[in-house]
Amino acid sequence: MDFCTQNITMPKVAGKEGFMRKLQLKWKRIGAIGTALALAVSTLTGIGVSAAPQEASAATDYGLSNPRVEMQTRDVIEFGSYWQEDTNSDGAADQKDKKTPIKWQILKQDGDDLFLLADQALDCKPYNEEDTDVTWETCTLRSWLNSDFYDAAFSDSEKAAIKQTSVSNEDNPYYGTEGGNDTTDRLFLLSLSEIVNTDYGFQSRTDFYDQARHAKATDYAKAQGCYTGSEGTSWWWLRSPGDDSGSATNVNYVGYVLDYGGSVDIDGSGVRPALHVNAANAAISSALVNKTTEEVALAKTTWDTVEFGTYNGAKINWRVLSVDGDDAFLLADRILLEKEYNVGFSSVTWETSTLRKWLNDDFYKEAFASEEQTAINKTTITNEDNPFYGTAGGNNTEDSIYLLSLSDIVNKSYGFPTAYGCESASRQAVPTDIEDTSRWWLRSPGFGSGNATSVGSNGYVYDDGYDVNYGSHDGVRPALHLNLSSSVWKKGEVVTSDDKKEAITDSLPSGNGGESGSSNNDKQEEESGSSGTSTNSGSQNTDNQNTNTMSGSSPAVSGTNNGSDTTAKASTADGTTVTVTAPAKVKSIKATNKKKGKTVVSFKKVTGAAGYQIQYAKNKKFTKGKKSKTTKKTKYTIKKLTKKKTYYFRVRAYKLVNGTKKYGKWSAVKKLKIKK
Repeated sequence: MDFCTQNITMPKVAGKEGFMRKLQLKWKRIGAIGTALALAVSTLTGIGVSAAPQEASAATDYGLSNPRVEMQTRDVIEFGSYWQEDTNSDGAADQKDKKTPIKWQILKQDGDDLFLLADQALDCKPYNEEDTDVTWETCTLRSWLNSDFYDAAFSDSEKAAIKQTSVSNEDNPYYGTEGGNDTTDRLFLLSLSEIVNTDYGFQSRTDFYDQARHAKATDYAKAQGCYTGSEGTSWWWLRSPGDDSGSATNVNYVGYVLDYGGSVDIDGSGVRPALHVNAANAAISSALVNKTTEEVALAKTTWDTVEFGTYNGAKINWRVLSVDGDDAFLLADRILLEKEYNVGFSSVTWETSTLRKWLNDDFYKEAFASEEQTAINKTTITNEDNPFYGTAGGNNTEDSIYLLSLSDIVNKSYGFPTAYGCESASRQAVPTDIEDTSRWWLRSPGFGSGNATSVGSNGYVYDDGYDVNYGSHDGVRPALHLNLSSSVWKKGEVVTSDDKKEAITDSLPSGNGGESGSSNNDKQEEESGSSGTSTNSGSQNTDNQNTNTMSGSSPAVSGTNNGSDTTAKASTADGTTVTVTAPAKVKSIKATNKKKGKTVVSFKKVTGAAGYQIQYAKNKKFTKGKKSKTTKKTKYTIKKLTKKKTYYFRVRAYKLVNGTKKYGKWSAVKKLKIKK
């Protein structure tokens, strides 16, 4: 297994905003709890994992190291050639330029058979020239690939290496749209089943922002109209049908698979060909000699931790992002609290935000004793402009406590993925008082001076940001530099974030308290609460059921709530067995579509509840596009819902018993079509 490191560059290619309106795609947001990503490690070539160990600099006496980072890799070969870049320096990438070698990722090697996928989108074509019902067999893109592209990209000797492949054209597994007859092709596109095949290094869910599915477009493809997002990654076609015979599936610029598809005649999606070749052929065997390895996604990160300071009565654990001599760069392992970036909506920078003032004043004094304060190195903070929207970052600052920036959060040496638009367990964080992952602030500005960037509960980075006075607030994960020569800290447990296992929404990193490294929070809640397909029929919980009065230590729940029971056995510190009553069923749920995809969910307060879990999905059984939110309030705003789509909402209350949630029954289901 190769060990490698790689410098990180930040793509800054702006997208064509009009393309989004033109697509009229049926967007499907992150929701259903997924299964784990398995990496197939080939001893010959193909998919693998490379480790990029970051050794601590002059810190052996402290027992701390930089993050240990493993990257998912694919082997890459050059085969054939096509127009890709402006080689004649006339300012345009077109067919007047010289063809350059095509790079192909090896998805799998089976003996002499290599399964290849183009490393980039090479061209931009509609799936079909006319808006009509088609299949892969009858579409114009298939004809173009196996004639025009085939002749343009490969010499006669190279063509001899390309195999005729029996291509299976399955029906769309979600909508039943017929895939048509199987075909025999030299060149083809990936299918829905192939794009979720973990043996090829992809996530097993379509509704996952998967960096391993990211593909940039060549300059030539962009000149032909290929749409790219802010990081330069492109949309690209799959061969499978969408939700009807007039649509075809594709992958968007953040690696999300649109199993609904888009109209077959739309422009803007790139063409990323796939093919099988004979490794024994001279052209391929020569290419294999010169193969390279490409990092396609983060696989796993291991951090050392430090225990330093106290907040809300608990010791604060910090992940070690880097060590340089006596200095350690630390990030809070968990979200310590929720707070606005700024009190009141206005144009602010990190320098002028109320959150910066609070961190360096109230938090600094409350969390650290005087001797601990002297161990914190004051740091000169560079406040860069937003690299995609150009929003000014403001003056640089001198801070004891601060937040990470957009550039920090894609720094591989800190243990993070190198892309913003992807999910990753390495960037997920949970608050100290609950077990759901939550969104947390970055200090960098968003698309405007009244917005600040943040990291989503699934590790996706919102580089456009949210309003600085966002009503539900984002979490705060402070960062600081610690003088290791002080004696006020101690080494904590190792924390591991495994993207191969934790590629699911609301998963938790392992370490620091024994939390499961591959926990599936929604699944656990469904097993310890009511069924995920509950329609809230049957008896209703009430607050006047008989319970034992408890005093002293909080009880530890020793049983589970199966959804029909309203009580559970628990024991206190002195061994006394008590009965804990589940909270009552939530009543009077309302869902109101305000504006721009925002929906306010409100309901009546449940006596004795510590908080509430809100679920919403695209079907009444809550099996499609399900997402969960946790709140302590009886009103919650859900953003970025898709216009003209129908959503279903439900709520249940919970109590906290020695840190364990005891759920009540689900509310009635509220149906709402998003009209604004």
